[in-house]
Amino acid sequence: MSSPTFTDPPQNAPDGDDFFTRPTSLPAGEYGDPIYQRLLTNPVAALEKGRNWLVLYLSEKVKHTRRSSIASSRP
Repeated sequence: MSSPTFTDPPQNAPDGDDFFTRPTSLPAGEYGDPIYQRLLTNPVAALEKGRNWLVLYLSEKVKHTRRSSIASSRP
């Protein structure tokens, strides 16, 4: 069985700690949709096989308030 082909998403996130400041207005979209993402280049997070991504995505608080959340993923 061959590995699936993966196309990297655009790297459209701010550099440095600015990544952790959410946009002043959240974009339209479904919960779980990415707002922006970038490759995680921290040597501590380095993977032997693959890439590690830092993703800011749309989510929802318990009382159904829209918000942003951060996740690290590795395709």
